[in-house]
Amino acid sequence: MNVNCLSVEAPFKVFETFGFQSGRNVDKFADYVKKYSDKTQFVIITHRRGTMEAAERLYGVTMPERGISKVLELN
Repeated sequence: MNVNCLSVEAPFKVFETFGFQSGRNVDKFADYVKKYSDKTQFVIITHRRGTMEAAERLYGVTMPERGISKVLELN
């Protein structure tokens, strides 16, 4: 994870978390997101259950037919 991008304030940040999260890092990343979510919106692309559990809103993308994507809001 590039630490410099975490310290810069921005209206939103986009992360893809497939590679760097394992074990304790999932909890650390979730804590970071919660800590800064009052100032910044986060768009996180992940398959990690712990990261998804920390989200206030969760959207999924599925492909019911080849070449056709469908966006789902999960509650």
